[in-house]
Amino acid sequence: WICDYETDAREAVEEQEEELAAAEQEDERLWTNAQEAGTQEAYEDYLAGCPERLACEHEADAEQALARLQEREEAREEDERLWSEAQDEESIEGYEEYLAGCDDRQICQYESDAQAAIAEEEEELAAAEDERLWSEAQEADSIEAYEEYLADCEDRLICEHESAAQEELDSFIGHGYRYRDNGDGTVTDRETGLMWMRCSLGQTWREGTCEEDADRFDWNEAKDQEGHRFAGYDDWRLPEIEELKGLVYCSSGEPSYRDLSHRLDADWEDRERCEGDYDSPTIDEIAFPNTPASLFCSASPYAGHSDYARGVFFRNGLDSWYRKSNNFRVRLVRGGQ
Repeated sequence: WICDYETDAREAVEEQEEELAAAEQEDERLWTNAQEAGTQEAYEDYLAGCPERLACEHEADAEQALARLQEREEAREEDERLWSEAQDEESIEGYEEYLAGCDDRQICQYESDAQAAIAEEEEELAAAEDERLWSEAQEADSIEAYEEYLADCEDRLICEHESAAQEELDSFIGHGYRYRDNGDGTVTDRETGLMWMRCSLGQTWREGTCEEDADRFDWNEAKDQEGHRFAGYDDWRLPEIEELKGLVYCSSGEPSYRDLSHRLDADWEDRERCEGDYDSPTIDEIAFPNTPASLFCSASPYAGHSDYARGVFFRNGLDSWYRKSNNFRVRLVRGGQ
């Protein structure tokens, strides 16, 4: 038998095998590079040379990877569109709608941003609602209004004025919360609108009480105290008799200090005063601590005699007339008239 080209054939086969091995090695290098890059361009570059290369072992893999990337890019673009719409709407509902499809979408890259935006929107709404409630409480300026503001503080996201509301509540003092503590040594009578010094003249307001002894004045000296400067005001004056009588508080409730009547034509022992088991001094000591159970003068002269003036004896709440030369205690008031 004749096989003259056996050697040539073997050499050709060997040469082709070497070329194929080199092509496969190059193909592996290109595929590795494409995988490391992991981009659409890298896989497209790998596939672009397949028709010309002797080996393109990962063509199917590259096509699948490219399809996945293209699908992911479409999902990213859709996610961007949805996020842009949510931002344009800029509402809790818009952000919640964006989040609603996160479980079903391939990409939801703004999930944390949407959650943060919702929290911010809720906080802004809660702050606005809190300001509305606080404004209403301040306008009403009553115990009930401040209690209502505080009632659901624990359930509200924001209760910015909780301490202020509590301070306002604490400022309502006295029996029946008749007085309003102004925090400066004065109270305002909620029934009359009058502002009173909590201390008698001569005493010092310190740490929530009246310290030292109250001074004594005759009626003319007491009148000279009008215009006294205290708590930033210089229009303090002696109270009229009806204003001073309004401070009488009978803890026994006999008679009610709001309905106390006084008859100047009655005998001394028959004039109306606190009765029963009452505390002395006959004044609300929560509002007016350390008040002497003494005679306090008013600005009202006694019509029956020019040497006499009207006053209230806070040992028992008695209103009568006294010589102007007597020693009186003095509590000043402002407002009214």
